[in-house]
Amino acid sequence: MPQFLVIEHVDPLKVLKSARSCQYLQSNNQDLHFSLFTQQLSDIMFAFVQLFSVVFSSIYIAGAQAQVANCARNYTVAPGDFCDGISAAQHASTYQLASLNPQVDALCDNLFVGEVLCLGLVGKDCQNTHIVQSGEGCNAITAGAGITFGILRTNNPNVDANCTNIYPGEVLCVAAQSFAK
Repeated sequence: MPQFLVIEHVDPLKVLKSARSCQYLQSNNQDLHFSLFTQQLSDIMFAFVQLFSVVFSSIYIAGAQAQVANCARNYTVAPGDFCDGISAAQHASTYQLASLNPQVDALCDNLFVGEVLCLGLVGKDCQNTHIVQSGEGCNAITAGAGITFGILRTNNPNVDANCTNIYPGEVLCVAAQSFAK
């Protein structure tokens, strides 16, 4: 991997020897030796930062992929993705996506490219969805789907009793059967 090439070119013992000799330089080349030492030290620090970021990213991604044992389907985050957009494109309710992926925060601003999300559980994967439009309320949504308000709330527990907290772009499960946990 290109990230590790920097490590191969820097000899830590040579840098330490340079550090000792730089303290006692009495020649006209003192600035040159110190500059070389500084560059070598900078190269080492950069290499270690790259190494640790690769290692920690790998651990985080591995943890995200091993999230739900009985996940019916997964989605891998791509550049530009956001939660409601993923929900709409993949026919998974906003609630379903949020509840199955607790590592994603409430604002959905911590997704990262390559992260694997669970979209539904085996036997509890609502794929019959509706994207809320501007000015639309629960009465219109339930009438259009041919379901009761009770089943809408059962499948979307994030919707309050007065249906005042839905918003345009939110994806709701509008299946006739219950997918409650």
